[in-house]
Amino acid sequence: EAAARPVPELRLDLQGISCAGCVWLIERIFQQQPGARDVVVNAQYGTMRLRWVRGEFAAVDFARKLQGFGYLVGPAGEGGGEPESRGLVKRIGLCAAFAMNVMLFSLPTYFGMDRTFEWAGLFGLLNLAFGTLSLLVGGTYFLSRAVRAVQERAMHIDLPIAIGIAGAYLGSLYGWLAGEEHFVYFDFVSTFILLMLVGRWAQVAAVERNRRRLLSQQPKPQSVRLVDGSSVAPEKITAGQGLWVGTGQTLPVESRLESAEAAFSLASINGEAAPRVFRAGQRIPAGAVNVGRADVQLVARQPWADSLLAQLMSGGDRPGERHLLLERIVRGYVAGILIVATLAGIGWWLGSGDALRTWAIVTAILVVSCPCAIALAFPLADEMATVALRRRGVFIREGDLWPKIARIRQVIFDKTGTLTLENPVLQNPAALGELDAEARRALFALVSDNPHPINQCLFEHLLASGPIEAPATPATEEPEVRETVGLGVELGAWSLGRPGWRTAPPDSRHLLGDERPAEPKLAAPVQPESCHLTGDTGVGGHDAELAQAGRVVARLRFLDSARPDART
Repeated sequence: EAAARPVPELRLDLQGISCAGCVWLIERIFQQQPGARDVVVNAQYGTMRLRWVRGEFAAVDFARKLQGFGYLVGPAGEGGGEPESRGLVKRIGLCAAFAMNVMLFSLPTYFGMDRTFEWAGLFGLLNLAFGTLSLLVGGTYFLSRAVRAVQERAMHIDLPIAIGIAGAYLGSLYGWLAGEEHFVYFDFVSTFILLMLVGRWAQVAAVERNRRRLLSQQPKPQSVRLVDGSSVAPEKITAGQGLWVGTGQTLPVESRLESAEAAFSLASINGEAAPRVFRAGQRIPAGAVNVGRADVQLVARQPWADSLLAQLMSGGDRPGERHLLLERIVRGYVAGILIVATLAGIGWWLGSGDALRTWAIVTAILVVSCPCAIALAFPLADEMATVALRRRGVFIREGDLWPKIARIRQVIFDKTGTLTLENPVLQNPAALGELDAEARRALFALVSDNPHPINQCLFEHLLASGPIEAPATPATEEPEVRETVGLGVELGAWSLGRPGWRTAPPDSRHLLGDERPAEPKLAAPVQPESCHLTGDTGVGGHDAELAQAGRVVARLRFLDSARPDART
C-alpha cells in the first residue's frame, strides 16, 4: 500500500488450485472481503493478482481464509512450500493401508461367513474403524471443500463427490448399527475414497507438471547490467539508472541513448525487419533489440512497471476475465448431476418404497459423476495453445481470445505497413520548400525521433532537401518533444498533428502549398471477397498541420498506396 500507484496491487503464487471450480470459489471469497476490488486467478500458472481499496483490505486475513479451504498463497516467484500433489500422496498412502485392511476383514463375509461366527462381530467392528479412518483422512479432503463452498454459496465440483462419500458412509453406518448387512459397504467407502484421491492426485500432478512446462516456455527478460558493473533483474530497474545493453539483448524499458550511435531492431514494435540507427540523446522504446556489435550505454526513462514490455509479458490477465463457456458447462454439469440423482431417488422411492435402496441408487449416481476433468481440460488447452503460438512468434495478449474467435465475422487490418506501403507519400512537397529556417528546424525536431509513418516520411524529405541550419543563438535548454497518441507531437510552441488538434478548425484561408482539401470520406466496410486493391492505387488520404502557437504554418497532404500483394 505504500507504493505510488493509485490502486494497491499484490501478485502471489497460489497452491492447491486444480481447476475452474477453485477459481470461482476463490473469486467468491475475495469479493466478500472488505475493500476488495478485483482478483485475477490463473489456475494454469498458479498465480493470483489482487487489487483493493487502500486501508480497507486485510490481505493476511484473506490468505488465512483461503488456507481454511486448502489454498496456500505466498510471494510470487519464490516457489516455496510443499506441492499439493505431495500432500495427496501422504493421504493416498494411509487410505491405501486402510482400504486393504477393510478388504481383508470383508472377504470372510463374501466367502460365506455367518453372522453367528465368533469373530464376525470383531471383523465388522474393524471394518467400521478402518472405514471411518478412511473418511477422516481422505474423505475430509473433499467434504471440507464442499461444505465451505456451500457456506460461501458457491457451486464447487467437489460437491457431488462429497455427497457420494457421505451417503455411502452414513448408509453403511446405519446398516452396521441396524444389523442390515446388505447395506454395509465400508469396503466400497474406503476404496472409493482411495480412487478419488488417486484421481485427484493425477489431476493435480498433471496441473503442476504443465504449470512448470508453461512457465519454462514463457519468454523472460534477461538481466540488465548497470553502469556500475552490477546486474539487476528488469523488475528492479528505476527511472534514471544507467544501463548497458549487449548485442542481441532486448531493451526492457524506454531509455535515452548515451552512446554516440547504436542500431536497434524495432521488429517486435512496428513489424519492420530493417534496423534503425539512433544517435546520442534519442529515445529508444522498450522492446527494441540491440543489433550492433558493441554494448550500448543508455539511461532508463521509466521503471519496469510502466514499460510496454512489462505490460506485454504480464500475460494480459484482466479483472473479471472468465471462460463463460466453461463456466456454463461445469455449472450445468454439476446441477444436472444433482437433478438426475434427485429424480432417480424419487423414482426408486415411489417404485419400491425402500429408503435404503433408494439412498444407494442416489449415492451411486453421485459417486461416478466427477466433472474435474472437463474443468481442467478447457483452460489447460487454452493456455497450451497460447504458449505454442508465442513460441511461433504470435503473441496472445488476452486470455479470453479463444472463446471470442468463434464469434468473429469480420477482420479489420492495420492498414499502414500491412495493406499499404509503410510510409505515406507526401502529395505537396512544395509546402516544405516554402518553410523558413525556424519552421524547418522545428519540424525536423518534431519528426526526427518518432517512428510514426507520417513523421518518418517528413524526416526523409527534410534530409533529402539539404542540411538544417542551426539557430543563430543556441537555446539554453531545449524542451522535450511530447506526443499525444493518435493526435500529434509538440515541441514548445510548435505542433504537428491532425487538423484542428492544436489549431482552429480548417476553413477557406490560404495555406502554404495547398488550398483547403476536401474532407476525406470514410470507406464503408467490405467483405473480404469484395475487396478491390491494386498496387498503384491510392487507398486513403489524410492531412497534417504544422502550427506555431495555434497558427497554421503549413498543411501537408499524404496519400497511402496499396502494396502489390495486398489482395493476397
